[in-house]
Amino acid sequence: MPTHPVEKHLESGDILFTSIHNYHYRLVARATGSPTSHVGIAFHDTEAGWLVAESGVPTVRYTPLAKFVARSDQSWLVVRRLRGGVSQSQVQALREYCDSHLGELYHLGFDYTSSRQFCSKFTYDAYLHAVGVEIGMLESFHSLL
Repeated sequence: MPTHPVEKHLESGDILFTSIHNYHYRLVARATGSPTSHVGIAFHDTEAGWLVAESGVPTVRYTPLAKFVARSDQSWLVVRRLRGGVSQSQVQALREYCDSHLGELYHLGFDYTSSRQFCSKFTYDAYLHAVGVEIGMLESFHSLL
């Protein structure tokens, strides 16, 4: 039984954008000029239902979809998918990538070269390393501002 209306439209590998109502995340949204301040990757698990792989404070983890969306300001959520979606083998590669990074610490300074994670780095790197697709362009806050 679905726990969130978006579930009937989701596919594993979808990228989920939210707007976290917290000072730290609001600064991210302001710097990017977007309501988006957090991102994760959706996966359907036969036992747990829909989960979101995310890098959040304090570590990389899987979060139930309903909890992930509930943290978003007014439950705001945007779902994006690669044109044509991702194949089962690509979903498996994404899941393996995410699994291999579970427990890694969050980086509050958003330094892409750090061994620590943050949500957009985690999602970008998952697609780059597991699927071979760059989803967006790397930009520093300095260049955005």
